[in-house]
Amino acid sequence: GLAGMREVRQIEKAEPAKDPLLPHITPPLLLIRPLLKWAKRINTEEFCREQGVEYRYDTMNEDTAFKRVRIRKILLPLLHDFNPQIIETLAKTASLMQDLSPEDSINSDTAASDDLVLSEIKTLKKPQLYETIRAWLRHRRGNTRRLQLKHIEAVERLIHSSKSGRTTELPGGKVTKTGGRLVYNENKFEN
Repeated sequence: GLAGMREVRQIEKAEPAKDPLLPHITPPLLLIRPLLKWAKRINTEEFCREQGVEYRYDTMNEDTAFKRVRIRKILLPLLHDFNPQIIETLAKTASLMQDLSPEDSINSDTAASDDLVLSEIKTLKKPQLYETIRAWLRHRRGNTRRLQLKHIEAVERLIHSSKSGRTTELPGGKVTKTGGRLVYNENKFEN
């Protein structure tokens, strides 16, 4: 559920349409939502009104008997009070979750190592890379408190940067790229 709707998904139970030019090939039937990633409902409805296009409105979207409606109408406005960027944050999370697949599980040996070997992680798909970075940092730091997506993205930039010897600051420590590896060091405070 956290992954949300996909922009493109195959409709499983639908009979694929036959191509008259290639009758022996039956391509899958796809549901495509081209506006899903960037258009908000209010913008889409306004565009339809401007173009004179009649759109359907599902009255079940107002019925708070449904959990999804209570989340959208009650919980999200409350969360917005704490974080005005909550919708964008959840959209990023959903995008990352959509890209995960069961075969993207992380290598526990890699995550539990003292350092990450760049050649082993550079080719990972983004969701697997992010999960590997999080698991590695959890192992090195003892927890993931105060780590945010922006910190994981900073480590990703460090991994893919062509410059050597760079450092990314994180809450409570830093990640340094050196000798083809990532190394985590906690901040040392002198008394």
